[in-house]
Amino acid sequence: MTDFKDDSTRVPLLSEKHSGIPEWLLEKAQEAKAHALSVKTEVQSTRQRSPVYPPGIEESVFDEAVNELREQLGTDQVVLNDQPLQDGWYMEHPNTHDMMYVLDQDDLVPSAMVYPGSTEEVQQVVRWANKYRIPIFPISMGRNFGYGGAAPRVRGSVLIDLGKRMNKILDINPDDYTCLVEPGVSFFALHDEVQRRGYDHLWIDTPDVGGGSVLGNTIDRGVGYTPYGDHWAVHSGLEVVLPTGEVIRTGMGALPGNNTWQTFPYGFGPYSDGIFSQSNYGIVTKMGMALMPNPGGYESFVRALNRYYGTHAYFP
Repeated sequence: MTDFKDDSTRVPLLSEKHSGIPEWLLEKAQEAKAHALSVKTEVQSTRQRSPVYPPGIEESVFDEAVNELREQLGTDQVVLNDQPLQDGWYMEHPNTHDMMYVLDQDDLVPSAMVYPGSTEEVQQVVRWANKYRIPIFPISMGRNFGYGGAAPRVRGSVLIDLGKRMNKILDINPDDYTCLVEPGVSFFALHDEVQRRGYDHLWIDTPDVGGGSVLGNTIDRGVGYTPYGDHWAVHSGLEVVLPTGEVIRTGMGALPGNNTWQTFPYGFGPYSDGIFSQSNYGIVTKMGMALMPNPGGYESFVRALNRYYGTHAYFP
């Protein structure tokens, strides 16, 4: 275990937390955290907050609903959002609100956070929400910073944090360059697992910092910097919990016993994956993805132009 000399710049490792940093990046992460804290101007509130309730739901009904869900998932997996809000920083971000809030910090907050551990438990949460007419807001890891982070669009929604317990890399196939992942798998985690298995011929296209969810970035149509940069274009098959609580699988993953889930994206019949990207038509719990061949190296460049026109002088 790494010896942390200054606890104020301690950064969780991947071995400790699904959203942590690889050990080989620890020194840089500590420096980044120290810098982030040094330029911080917002004073974090320590005042006790009142509970937040879903719109149209009475306090007594919500308390009954929360107790029922705790019986199903476990007491520790359903947490009320009534503590002081802490913004944190990139590697230790909140799921209680948007750390880069534009409105008041308390405007877009969930009433509670729920941590399912399986697709079956996600189904339970959806059916529970239907029973009590409670709005829900799923996140993979909540690191879509600049676009709302973990903040629900409806104040008082119950936030479903998929990444905390659903963070398994279900398969990496070194022969056909594919993987199958759950929502809590970050680009950091996938890269480290590829390296741990000795698959030096495989590469991962990442969107800037690698701490975000592979699945979350892809279904939000995030991009990287290589020929594999259109992540949605190289996904292959989804497992989705529908608003009814039913589960569907798309592509070859829909066929029982098949071994080509993450290899061939289309399967048979209509192609329905698109309605689950950048939408709220279902909660994606598994996704196949293509990896890329190791090109032997990569370097990006930025060219600053001193005027808007005349680019032909730079790019014939």
